[in-house]
Amino acid sequence: MNEDSSTPLATIRFFNVGQGDSILIELRNGQIILVDSNISRTGWSVEPPALDALRERFRAGSGANLDLLCLTHPDRDHYRGLDRIIDWVRENNGVIRRYITSVLPDTKEIEAKVVALRQALQNESLKIYRRNRNRGYQVYASHAEYMEVLSRLAFAIRSADENGLFQTANGFKEIPGFDAAQVFILGPTTGTVKEHETTMIDGLIESWTSHADTIPRNSSNSVSCILWLVFPSVSVELMLTGDATAESWAAAIRSYQLNERSTSGRELNSDIVKAPHHGAESSSSREIWEQVLKPNGIVLFSAGGHRGYGHPDPKTLADIRDAHPGAQFFCTNLCPHHLEVVETAREATVTARAFYDSEAVAGIKPQKPSRSRARAYHGTCTFAVLPNGKIKATTEFTATPPFVCDHHA
Repeated sequence: MNEDSSTPLATIRFFNVGQGDSILIELRNGQIILVDSNISRTGWSVEPPALDALRERFRAGSGANLDLLCLTHPDRDHYRGLDRIIDWVRENNGVIRRYITSVLPDTKEIEAKVVALRQALQNESLKIYRRNRNRGYQVYASHAEYMEVLSRLAFAIRSADENGLFQTANGFKEIPGFDAAQVFILGPTTGTVKEHETTMIDGLIESWTSHADTIPRNSSNSVSCILWLVFPSVSVELMLTGDATAESWAAAIRSYQLNERSTSGRELNSDIVKAPHHGAESSSSREIWEQVLKPNGIVLFSAGGHRGYGHPDPKTLADIRDAHPGAQFFCTNLCPHHLEVVETAREATVTARAFYDSEAVAGIKPQKPSRSRARAYHGTCTFAVLPNGKIKATTEFTATPPFVCDHHA
């Protein structure tokens, strides 16, 4: 890649994947970081948008390499489609150079469970069940999908671990080897992992054996990886939080301030923060936002209100507003109750089309939204970190008048 004074230090894309996360970062020298994956539906076609972006990026036939793949934690809306991305990289003679995951079972145990599941599915003693309840002899689609993802990761992780290229998110670490950016694992802390890993791993393995939903969500979210990227030449920071809880996020912040800040000489003062757990109340506090976000910083909500969770939660928005009235909000998908109604016919048409897609994801028969339900949001959001330290935002959808997010205040 040719570099000049106008080339961004990094381009960060938050894909519109409804209720889920998928983030693709390309650094100035062409290095690529993928954090989580989820699918996107247009009508009834299913494809991870990160894969589409990678195909476009490498269409010229250059090596389809990922420099870092981070799976923050084992929730379906963070790993769907990841198996296809891993397969595509390998099919195109590419490599995944580094891996970060939350705590996982032993890789050999993963591989054994996957073999047993595939055999059971083949002889029909188990069947894939796609609804969210247990039918005894049937296995949840989400569990089968996660096992397929892990089966692809298991050998690669073991090989990467032997070469020092695999990291478990377990305490503060710097991930070396990146141009223009410093990449850190901020959390969870070793104490948080110790508190939750046994419960999370036991629940995960039991779900594969009993075919029931036994993964404790609080434990899974508590061990979610928190990444912190710093661009020291322009003093720009980015924080990616997965589904971290307020407790695990606060513990990571405290640990950094007590043990790392004096050495690094850098405050946690981010220009862009992806709100953890799609803006859930359980992942927010005013005190945290005061510590991690710049006064006029950007908060990105990767959420989809159509699933009924109501993310981002009103309390989260209030926490951010109270901490930093000048904060700017971006939302990838429907954020009901919080984003202003689009008043023009053109934008109502755009959001109506997206609303149909969102309803399709939820398995609900689409209905034409009323004017009160056609709400402004951004779709896929791209942020370019420019050489002068400014951040240029580009969004898939644009409301009229321009949706600058300050109407939340």
